[in-house]
Amino acid sequence: PPADGEGDEAAGDAEAEEGDGAVEVDAQPAGARAEAHAFRVEGRSDWQPLAAQHPDQLEIVADMSGNSTCEGTTSDFAAYFQARYTQIAKFLRNRRELRNAIPVERVRAGMQDVQLIVMVDEVMTTKNGHRRLNVQDASGSITVLVRNTEQALMAMASSIVSDEVIGIVGQASSKGDLVFANALVRPDIPLPDPNQQRGAQVPLMAAFLSDIHVGSKTFLDANWKRMLRWLNGHGSTKRERDAAGRIKYLVIPGDLVDGVGIYPGQQDELSIPDIYDQYGAFGDWMQSIPEHVQIVIQPGNHDASRPAEPQPAFTQEVREKFGHHATRFLANPATFKLHGVTTLGYHGNSLIDYAASVAGFEFSAPLPIMEQMLKSRHLAPIYGERTPVAPEHHDYLVINTVPDIFVTGHVHVPGIQGYRGVQMVNSGTWQRQTTYQKMLNFTPDPAKMPLIDLQTLRGTLVDFQTPENTGQMAST
Repeated sequence: PPADGEGDEAAGDAEAEEGDGAVEVDAQPAGARAEAHAFRVEGRSDWQPLAAQHPDQLEIVADMSGNSTCEGTTSDFAAYFQARYTQIAKFLRNRRELRNAIPVERVRAGMQDVQLIVMVDEVMTTKNGHRRLNVQDASGSITVLVRNTEQALMAMASSIVSDEVIGIVGQASSKGDLVFANALVRPDIPLPDPNQQRGAQVPLMAAFLSDIHVGSKTFLDANWKRMLRWLNGHGSTKRERDAAGRIKYLVIPGDLVDGVGIYPGQQDELSIPDIYDQYGAFGDWMQSIPEHVQIVIQPGNHDASRPAEPQPAFTQEVREKFGHHATRFLANPATFKLHGVTTLGYHGNSLIDYAASVAGFEFSAPLPIMEQMLKSRHLAPIYGERTPVAPEHHDYLVINTVPDIFVTGHVHVPGIQGYRGVQMVNSGTWQRQTTYQKMLNFTPDPAKMPLIDLQTLRGTLVDFQTPENTGQMAST
């Protein structure tokens, strides 16, 4: 993943700017664990945070922790894909275009109105430039052809990935073994109801951080300290202090630490070589989070959790590192409500698979990929690529509940964008460019913290890249 670390041989506490000056870099001392333990920041004495006046209202909607039943058998995988098909087919059957959907086995030669709900086996381009989809349902399989003269259909077909569940509308060929597509239908999320009240009743905020990578020599501890001071009311303007005081929730969707044994040679790039010491250091850093802030933590691919998704919440051995603060540990993915605002948290491993599979998608631009996840109602449809999936008998990666906020991390590029009333957030990173990212010629955009106003659902990015711009807020 793009979070692999790189070495930094500098020593001492002096800060030095890297590259074009976008980010300050702290030299990582040998005692990185001790530094985290020693650092503390208290709230500004005259600061009266609004969030401290409101008790948290955190409600868990969906969390698979404790419900894993699979053993990885062939029957488990069959049950998993059947569950995916069944769950997403329910959404598709509500689409007007598919109200008369039939099983594949009932397609007849020359049939003029064919409506199918299918899972995609394979997508390919023919020698004549048409798009061919091999699809199936429980009754059988068939080939669907998207003709190259249908530009809009071709554009959509180019974004369809294997193992996605979609609807097909078209006509059967004279032999009945082929369907010429007139429409490709994704389940999608509905348009927001203008008559439905959304947002919290009080003007509180949620902040989002991920991919911190404590324990790596590339962890940006100077920037992290500036963020902690800002969270405690030490912003340079009243607007900044008021914004910090409205933060009631801190959501962290994965990669708290750099981990151990994630990639070859990682041990040479760690400032803290033991993973539980890494969590100890992260827990120490978190002691400076204001007490009135409720923390939500999920695992990522660098964390001490099973690699296959869905990932259950952290075990007690990790949780005990955070005993000093109110923290809820949830699975990856999980759905929860923050003062009534439905939030879907997902680390985002599959962003890389989408970028590798769909022309025009880049992992450096996660928000368009997140939009496609919402349209597909699935977080990681592609099986067998870089995102390992556990064959549970219920597909926990299906987006059953439409969120108000959808947050991912993983790709180290923060951003906020709306789609059909959902605020999509990528929570960025607190790690500078790694060896792996240099190899890909990819430059991350670290040390920026997204905020979402839970009352209005508007978003803001708070910048901590240099002392000069610390606390600057860019609305989106």
